[in-house]
Amino acid sequence: VLLAGVTSAAVSAYAGDWKITPTLAITETATDNVALASKNTKSDLISDVNPGLRIEGTGGRSKLRFDYQMHNLFYAQDSSRNQIQNSLNALGTLEAVDNWLFIEASGNISQQSLSAFGSSSASSSVNVNTSENSTETSTYRVSPYIVGSFGSFADYQLRYNLATTSAKSGLSNDASTSELVGSLKGDTALASLRWSVDASTQT
Repeated sequence: VLLAGVTSAAVSAYAGDWKITPTLAITETATDNVALASKNTKSDLISDVNPGLRIEGTGGRSKLRFDYQMHNLFYAQDSSRNQIQNSLNALGTLEAVDNWLFIEASGNISQQSLSAFGSSSASSSVNVNTSENSTETSTYRVSPYIVGSFGSFADYQLRYNLATTSAKSGLSNDASTSELVGSLKGDTALASLRWSVDASTQT
């Protein structure tokens, strides 16, 4: 594994601290079965040129953790297999209204198996084997929610989740999910006894 050109820069933003780290890695993989086939196996040498960007920080009422990598795969024996695979793990939060309204968003891109009974790669971030049982899957979610209290009677939280999942392969179904979740929690005259009510609906 060759790690090259790794730099980092701490950026001071207004009322916050941000660290931005660009990266570049080069990985060589030798395999005797590039397609994970049960017969007529083929060997290959795969070069993974992998630039990336990592951002971590807190600024004012916001927080962000962002990690993206772009895997450029080059196959020495068969250039028709050359491809680009993306990898993303991101989570951000924003306090839109002081101590009341919050917005949370996340994103994830990874390589996933289409069938649990087929061949699969050992890594979810990159798959150098060209098995037809793998596809790149993207999931994005946004979740605004409010929290507060009705005096000393109860604490409440109301959250809305909207998520979408899509895959490059036509053999995998895309999905969109919306969910509304609410809860009430309170005390009683007995110190060791509390009560709660939870409700949710999902489409």
